[in-house]
Amino acid sequence: MKGSAVRVRASAWGKRSTNGGNVDVLGRELVELVALGVLLADRPPDGPNTRALERDVVAQRINCEDADTQLPLCWMSGRIDSTLNPVGAGDIGARGEHLSVVIPTYNCAPLLRGTLRSLAAQGDAIGEAEIVVVDDCSSDQPESVVAEFGNLRVGFVRHERNMGPCENFRACVQLASRPWIHLLHGDDVVLPQAYASLREAQPGDSETFAVFGRAVYIDENGSATLFDADGNAFVTQSLGPNPTGRLVYDPLDWRVCPVQFAGVLFSKRAIDAVGTFDCRFRHAQDWNLWWRMATTGRVAYTNAVVGGYRVFEGNHTSTLRRTAQNVDEYLVQLRLVEKYHRDVGGSNISRRDLYGPSFWMAHQQCLEFARSDKRAFWANLRRLYRWPRECRNWRVMAGLCMAAATGRHA
Repeated sequence: MKGSAVRVRASAWGKRSTNGGNVDVLGRELVELVALGVLLADRPPDGPNTRALERDVVAQRINCEDADTQLPLCWMSGRIDSTLNPVGAGDIGARGEHLSVVIPTYNCAPLLRGTLRSLAAQGDAIGEAEIVVVDDCSSDQPESVVAEFGNLRVGFVRHERNMGPCENFRACVQLASRPWIHLLHGDDVVLPQAYASLREAQPGDSETFAVFGRAVYIDENGSATLFDADGNAFVTQSLGPNPTGRLVYDPLDWRVCPVQFAGVLFSKRAIDAVGTFDCRFRHAQDWNLWWRMATTGRVAYTNAVVGGYRVFEGNHTSTLRRTAQNVDEYLVQLRLVEKYHRDVGGSNISRRDLYGPSFWMAHQQCLEFARSDKRAFWANLRRLYRWPRECRNWRVMAGLCMAAATGRHA
C-alpha cells in the first residue's frame, strides 16, 4: 500500500488539535484508515452484501433545474429514495436514515473508488443513507466504479454537459432527498467513525442546521501532504474548546477557510436560511457558504477529524493556484467578512490581523512556484500587490522581487 500512517497533533494554523483531549486518537484513526485499505484499494468491498442490491435499475431523465441557475436535464441510474424524509429531523439518524451523501465527481474515477470504499467502511452508521454520485460529464467512466459497490446501493446521475464545479455542487444539493446532506468530493474520503462523530455533535434540536468537523490534507496516494516542523500532519484548525459544542462565530476564525467539504454536514434548512453556493466564486464558494452558515449561530462542531481532503497536482484547486485566482477570491471573501463585522457593529479589528494569515498563504503559494513555474510565479506575485497596504510584509515582497530579478524562478 502506498498510503503511509502519520501522527496528527497539530492544526494548519499552529493550534493544538483536540479530540476529547487525546491527540493520539487522531493518529490511530489514520492508521486504521490505511489498514482498512479504503484509500487506494483497487477492488470492490469484500464479503456478502449487507443490503439488498437494487436489481430493478431505473434509467430516467430528471429535471435538474435550479431556482437561480438553469441546469440541463440529466440522466440517472440507480434509485434516489425519498421515502424517508422527515423535514425537521434533528440528526442524521442512527443508521443514516435522514442523510444524503452526495458525491460530485469529474474525471477522478480511480480516486472515486477510494471514496466509496471509505463509505463502505462506515458500516451501519450509514446503513440506510442515500448515496448518490453526481458526475459532471467525466470521460473516465465513473459509472463503472459505482457498479462495483452494489452493496451500498449507490445512485448515479450524469449531466448532459459539463457544468463546472460550483454548478455541480448546487445540483448535488438539489438532488439530495434527505434533510441532512454531506457533500463528499469524489476524490475525498471519510475516516472511520466519521458519521458517528458527526451525529454525536448534533444536539438534535430544530435550531441547529449544520455541523462542522475537521479534516486532514492528503495527496492522490492517500498520504498526508502537509506537515509541521516536527513532521506531524496538519489538520484543519480546532473549532472550539471542547470535543463537541456550539460554534461561536468569531471573524478572526474566518481569515482562512477553517473547514473543508469532507468535514461539513448541513441540512436543507441551512440552504433555505442562507442560500446555496455562490457561483461567482470558482475557488472560495465553500468558504463563502460555510461562513454564511456560521454567522447565524446555528452551527455545532466536533473536534474529531472526520475526513481526508485531497490536494494534488492537476485537481481543480491546484489549477486555480497556478493562475492565482484563488488569491483573488481570498481578498473578495475577506472583504465580505470585514464588511459584515462592520455592519453588525463588531469591535474594531485591525486589517493586519484580518488579512495577515491569507497574505502569508499567498506568499507561500508564490514561493512554491519560484523555481518550477515562471508564469505561475509572476501571476501570484502580482496578486500580492493587491493586498491592503498595511497587511503587506515589505521584507517578504522585496525577497520575492529579488528572486524574480535574479531568475531564481526559472
